[in-house]
Amino acid sequence: MAGRSRALVLGCLALLVAGSLPVSGALVAGAPTADDRVTRGDGPQLTHLGGDSGGLAVQANNTTRQHDNPANISEAGDLLGVRDWLSNRMLQGLSTGAIQLDQGQYEQAQSVLGDEFGARLDQYVDVVGETDTETDDDNADPFERTRDAQRNLTETVQSYDETYEAYQDAVEADDEAAARERARRLQRLATDVRRLNRTVIGGYQRLENQSGADLGRATTSVENVTENVTERQREVDEALFTGTALALSSDSATISYSDPLRASGQLTTDAGEPVADREIRVRIAGRDRTVRTDGDGQFQLTFRPRTVRIDRSSLTVRYVPANESPYLASNDSVAVDIEQVTATLSVEEASEQAAFGDQVEATARLALDGQPVRGIPLRATIGSARLGSSVTAETGTASTSGTLPATVPAGNRSLTVSAGGPNMAVTADPVSRPISVRSTGTNLTVAAEQSPGDTLAVEGTLTTTDSRPVGEQPVEVAVGEAVTETVRTGADGSYALAVDGSQLGVTGNATVTVRARFDGADTNLDNASAATRFTYRNRTALGTGTGDGSSPLPSNVFPGEGPISSVALGGLAALLVLFVVLLVLRRRYADGGGSSTDAASGDDPDDATGVGPTAAADASAAEPADEISAADGLDFGPAESFLAAGNTAAAVRYAYQHFRGHVAEDVGAPESDTHWEFFERCRANGMDSDQLNVIRDLVEAYEAVEFRPGPADPDADALLAAIDAKWA
Repeated sequence: MAGRSRALVLGCLALLVAGSLPVSGALVAGAPTADDRVTRGDGPQLTHLGGDSGGLAVQANNTTRQHDNPANISEAGDLLGVRDWLSNRMLQGLSTGAIQLDQGQYEQAQSVLGDEFGARLDQYVDVVGETDTETDDDNADPFERTRDAQRNLTETVQSYDETYEAYQDAVEADDEAAARERARRLQRLATDVRRLNRTVIGGYQRLENQSGADLGRATTSVENVTENVTERQREVDEALFTGTALALSSDSATISYSDPLRASGQLTTDAGEPVADREIRVRIAGRDRTVRTDGDGQFQLTFRPRTVRIDRSSLTVRYVPANESPYLASNDSVAVDIEQVTATLSVEEASEQAAFGDQVEATARLALDGQPVRGIPLRATIGSARLGSSVTAETGTASTSGTLPATVPAGNRSLTVSAGGPNMAVTADPVSRPISVRSTGTNLTVAAEQSPGDTLAVEGTLTTTDSRPVGEQPVEVAVGEAVTETVRTGADGSYALAVDGSQLGVTGNATVTVRARFDGADTNLDNASAATRFTYRNRTALGTGTGDGSSPLPSNVFPGEGPISSVALGGLAALLVLFVVLLVLRRRYADGGGSSTDAASGDDPDDATGVGPTAAADASAAEPADEISAADGLDFGPAESFLAAGNTAAAVRYAYQHFRGHVAEDVGAPESDTHWEFFERCRANGMDSDQLNVIRDLVEAYEAVEFRPGPADPDADALLAAIDAKWA
C-alpha cells in the first residue's frame, strides 16, 4: 500500500536524522558535523553546510538548540526539524552545483542535482504534507523548478562550450560555411543561457525568501557563467556577421481579418547598405514568412490576423537570417488596433447518441460573408466536457472527435461546437445539436487483508460490464461499523485504502465486513456495490504486539533498570522518533486513496505574403516526422476552464503538462527531462519548424509562469489555438 510505504520512508528518514543527533551529554564529542548543523538560533545566526564546497549560509531565528533528544521533541516539531534538514541538503546541492558549473565541472554539477536530490525532494514532499503549517504546501515547488532549470542551464552551457570548440576548429580550418553554421547554433544556445540565467536566479530568490538561506555565492557563479557566454558570443558575432536594421511602416493601424495589415519594410546593414534582391525570412506573431527585397532592400508584407489577441497594441516583425547568411537578426514593431470579426458557424454532421467511452464526432463549417475561413480552431463540448478540437481547412470545414467521459450525465444533452476564442481576431457564436447520452453498467470489486501489525489493506477495481476501467470516480468504503472513507479510482480503475486497526474497536479476533459502493449520480454510469468478509486479529490486545501495549519498546530498556550503553541509548532515541512519526502519519493514511491521476499566434502561414515568389521551407529545418502527432487524446478543456476563470498560469501549466504527456513517448522524452530538454528532443526527432515554433512558445510560456519571479501573462488563448492548429 502506498500509505504504508510512505510511512516507512518517513520513519526511516527520521531514524537517519535521529542517528546524526547525539542524545546525551556523554555522547557529544566535539563540534557537530556538516549534516548535523540544523540550528534554531536565538538571534540571527549563520550556519554553514557542507564545509567550503557549497558556500551556503542558512539564517536561523528560533531558540538555540543544537541537539535534541528525539524522544522529547513534539510530533510537529520533529517533522519540522526533518523538513528543515531536507531543505538545507537541497539548498546545499543547488549551491554546490552552481559553483561546479562556474568551474566547468559539468558532470559533477549535474550529479549533485540527480538521484540523491530527487530522493530528498520526494521525502520533502511527504514531510511537508504532514506538517500543520499552511505555507508548507507549496514549498516543494520552488526546489523542483529551480533544480530543473539549473540542470538545463548546465546542459546548455556544456553544449555551448562543445559547439564553441567545434566553431574554433572550423575557423582554424578556414571553413567559413561550417564556422557560420556553428556560430548560428552558438547564437541560439547563448539566447537560451541568458533566459535560463533569469529563471535560475529567480528560483534562488524564491528559495531565499522561503528558507532564509543566503544563495549569494550560487547567484554569483551563475552570473559569471552567463557573462562568459555572452562575451564569447559577442566576439563570434563581430568576427563573422554584419549587423542589420529593419524598419517598418503600415498604411493603417486598424486591422482585422477582413482588412489585413499591409506593411512596408526595409532591411539594411548597420552601415546603411541595403540587403538587396534576395529572399529573406521574417517572423510575425510567432510565424515565419518569406518575402523578397528589391534593389533598395525594401519589401511588402501582408498579415491577416486570425487567432491573435485583439488586445495587442503592436506586432513585432523580426528578420531571421538563414544559417549561411552573413547577417545578424534585427526587428521592428508596428502599432495595430485589431478589430474582432464574427464569422458564421454551422454544424453539418454530429453524433446523435453516445455512451461512456464512445467516440463523439462533429463536422462544422466557418464562413465570413459567405467565404470560407481557414485556420480557426473549432472545439466540441458537452457541458464542461471537451470532446475534441480541429482547425478549419481551406473549405472552412473541420471535423472533431473525442471520447465521451463519465462526467457527462445520462439523458438528453447538447453537443456544442465553438470557434476561436473570446479574445481572438476571429470568433463565432457557438452552435448546438441534441445528443442522447446512454447509461453504462458497472462492476465493482473489493478485497481486504491484514498486513503485519494492525493495518488493514483494502483494494478493488471499478470497471464497466464489458471490463473497461473507469478512472477518476469516487468509491465509498465502509470497514465494519466504525470506519467509512471515500477514495478515487486511478486511471486503471483501481482504488486502495489503508485503515488503522485501532479504529475498528475490535478487542480480539472478529469477523469484519468491508463494503464498497459507487454512486453513479451525475454521471452516465450505473451504481455498483461489493462486499467481503475477513477475520481481523487484534495482535496488540492479544499480547502479540508491543510489550504491555502502552509503549512501542520493551520495558527493560528504559533508564533506571540497569546500565545503559551509548549504543542502546541511541537506538532508544531512534525508535522513539520512528514511533512519534508513525503516530502522526497514521492519521493521514487512514484517508488513503487510489491514484488520481503557443505561441504568440496560430495565424496561418499563408496569410503573410511578400512581393515575389514564396520560398520553400527553411532549409535548415528537418523534414516532418509523420509518426510524431499528439492529436489523439489531446484535451485542453481544463486549460480553457482556467482561462475562463482568469487563471492564465494554471492554464499554461496544464497545457504544457498535457501536451508533453502526449508526445513524450514519440520523441523519447523521459519524465526526468526539463522543459528545455523536452524541446531539444522534439527538435532532434524531426518535428518541422512550425511545430517547433509552437513548442518553443509553449515551453517559454511554461517557464514564465513556473520559474520567473513576478506576474506572467502569456497569450494562453493563442497558445492553445496554435497547438490545435498544428496537432489537430
